[in-house]
Amino acid sequence: MAIDTGRSSAGWSSYGAWRKCPRKWAYENVYSLGTSGGGARGLGTLIHELLARHYLVKAGDTSQPSIESILGTVGNGMKADAVDLARSRILSYALQYSAEDWTPIAVEQEHRIGFLPQEDGSVLLVDADTPGSVLYTARIDLVVKDGDGRVWCVDHKTASQIRESTHTRYGLHGQFHGLWHIGRHHYGEAFAGTLINFVQTWAGERFLRVRPPAAPSMIANFPKLIYATASEMQLWKGIAKVPEDWPATSHETVCVSSYGVCDHATRCRFG
Repeated sequence: MAIDTGRSSAGWSSYGAWRKCPRKWAYENVYSLGTSGGGARGLGTLIHELLARHYLVKAGDTSQPSIESILGTVGNGMKADAVDLARSRILSYALQYSAEDWTPIAVEQEHRIGFLPQEDGSVLLVDADTPGSVLYTARIDLVVKDGDGRVWCVDHKTASQIRESTHTRYGLHGQFHGLWHIGRHHYGEAFAGTLINFVQTWAGERFLRVRPPAAPSMIANFPKLIYATASEMQLWKGIAKVPEDWPATSHETVCVSSYGVCDHATRCRFG
């Protein structure tokens, strides 16, 4: 069966993209003007697919395609050295963690919750589809139970080189704040927290598992952030008539990121 490692229906990939640049969000989500999937992002997607397969097989799913099959399909069109690197990393990863005490509970499964505003201005975490609530979802890379019975929401991250700043920044990342709420809602007292499962790529073989730095205030305010963002999205859907009506962030760190110049920079500049 095919592995869906793509975006969830109403997750941080969408809400976070809006916070970064509403016009870029509209280009891609309203007008279906896509982005490039090559380079570092393409390699990351390929390694994610291989990790998903690894844990599905570990969970007893015998229907999964072979590693070579995934390399040939997902890696189609990528440079040979990137495909070879992905093959090397997944084989080494399986060897390094062959004795891990993780039992997979869910692999690339979408989890759903809702955020419901209250009259006093607070926003409650509720079941998805609760009347009046805003939907929030996450297709979690991996949910595991460790040898002590604790449940962890694991997110795979690839990095050209793992540095201290690489995992420090994820303590500020909304994706992990959302995973905390989802984990508590779906797994209750057994939920222990979130983990980043790093795979280093071009700077040499290295694997690292860390917890994101604590950000309790940001986690507490996350429901309000999502409700406010959903309200802004709905407002602009009613206002904007053409792509250039949507507000652009127009900031150098957004228009030019670590992946390079935004795919929509020319369109923004010249219409």
